[in-house]
Amino acid sequence: MRVAGPLSLCGLMWFPCGVASGQDTEPPPPVSEAPAAAPVPSRPWVVQVAIILPYLEVALEDAGLEQKYRTNTPKTLSLGLSYEGLGASIGFSGGEPVKEPDDYGETRAVDYQLHYYRGRFGIDAFYQDYEGYWLETLTAGCRRGEACSLAPDLRLRHIGLTGFFVLDPAYSLKAAFEAAERARGDAGSWLLTAGINHVRLDAPEPLVLSPDTSPLRRVKNTMATLGGGYGQLWVWDSWYFSPVLMVAGGYGRSTFTPAETPDDHAAALRVNVRLGGGYNAPTWFTGLAVVIESPVVKREVSLQFLAGEVRLFGGVRL
Repeated sequence: MRVAGPLSLCGLMWFPCGVASGQDTEPPPPVSEAPAAAPVPSRPWVVQVAIILPYLEVALEDAGLEQKYRTNTPKTLSLGLSYEGLGASIGFSGGEPVKEPDDYGETRAVDYQLHYYRGRFGIDAFYQDYEGYWLETLTAGCRRGEACSLAPDLRLRHIGLTGFFVLDPAYSLKAAFEAAERARGDAGSWLLTAGINHVRLDAPEPLVLSPDTSPLRRVKNTMATLGGGYGQLWVWDSWYFSPVLMVAGGYGRSTFTPAETPDDHAAALRVNVRLGGGYNAPTWFTGLAVVIESPVVKREVSLQFLAGEVRLFGGVRL
């Protein structure tokens, strides 16, 4: 950037433009370069607050018969802190559930998350604990709100670790996944992903899908998956929108209690969808995000659950 010389008023507002007789005209002073702009200070700390509406659906299938259990979770307030891409968040449930508790019960939820996004690598780790469900399909003679329509002691715990690798370094996980940094512009990239998930479903009251199937008190499943997907980030000034789709396949092993049902080894499938958009200024950001994950293990006794959340968030960089 160059700095202009002194403003000349010659010819403006009738200022005289001549010089005194016999006087030599002095050359104009040399134009000097402006000093380089100071670098933008680094803001490694990010503080984020979010209001989350979580959702969890568990589906059990045995001998062709399926039953779905759904949560009735109140809104969750999440507080997060990160430094140089390493962050953690904790959620606190509060308020009224989404559906009427007298008819659909109430879910007690705990959600801890840890993530690390740096360069082309990213890691998500989480622990989720949901207790209290309502049945989607009621048996004959059972009405909504009665004890037969609720499973207040049914409890699902989910522990997972997922890694990501970006093939195009122009694409930023921090900008696309959580808006923790500003995007440099439009970018898209193929992603590689690998993960391990462990799910434990405990039922103090045995789960009976039909009189012809064995009751289940506990189902445990561990799966390891490997796959890929694609992420895109569009930027308009400080506005952004980011869709991501990842699909992974692998191996899953299930165990059951009572042991009358034998251990099961089967192919596993994990689908992850992320949608996010909002406003990302130099020192603060806000937006709306939707995350859906659905691990599936299909065999004679199948376990599938759909976990998701709608997140309204805002944060500052320090």
